Amino acid sequence: ENNEHRRYVVKGGQKYIAPKHQLVVEGDYSTAGYFLGANLIGGSVKVENLSATSIQSERTITGYPEKLSNGNKEIELKGKTGWVFLLTALACKLDRTTTFTNVKIKDKDKDKFLEFIRTLNLLGATITLNDTVLTVQGKSKLSGGIMLDTMGDAKVAMSYIILSSALDSAVTILSVEAGMSEQSSFLNEYIRLGGKCTVI
Repeated sequence: ENNEHRRYVVKGGQKYIAPKHQLVVEGDYSTAGYFLGANLIGGSVKVENLSATSIQSERTITGYPEKLSNGNKEIELKGKTGWVFLLTALACKLDRTTTFTNVKIKDKDKDKFLEFIRTLNLLGATITLNDTVLTVQGKSKLSGGIMLDTMGDAKVAMSYIILSSALDSAVTILSVEAGMSEQSSFLNEYIRLGGKCTVI
């Protein structure tokens, strides 16, 4: 039994019967979305097994990279989305000004996002947040050579990793493993696809 996929009740005393046909578990948008974003700043990654009708909340990433690549200078975000970290990082590498409207940061992420912005500005971008309007003046060339603190957050860690592949020089990303305990496969896939990094 389930209540709109929010609460599941599994009764005891049941016996599992394996289905005769093959079951396919759809891909995870919370990880795949970062590779979709990587294509905007020089990557060439094909992500498979994603369902366009998925009920995963992270599916909201769909469409945003395309809007950025199509030159949209103003993009409205839908609801409180953790994807604002990745989208901000991607916009930093575009040689133009991108404005995100209706930006609503989750309470638990507000301080982290402000620190995230401050760090990206150190790389050479110019980012300002005014209430619900986020303005990103990006550059095609961004410097590196600094330390990036993930603050123990997977969203921050993966956004930094994707952006770092397009920086002019190497960066040191702190607390990566602490922030990505639930997305450990991301780093493995990043390396498998040619990403260069050293975990210490």
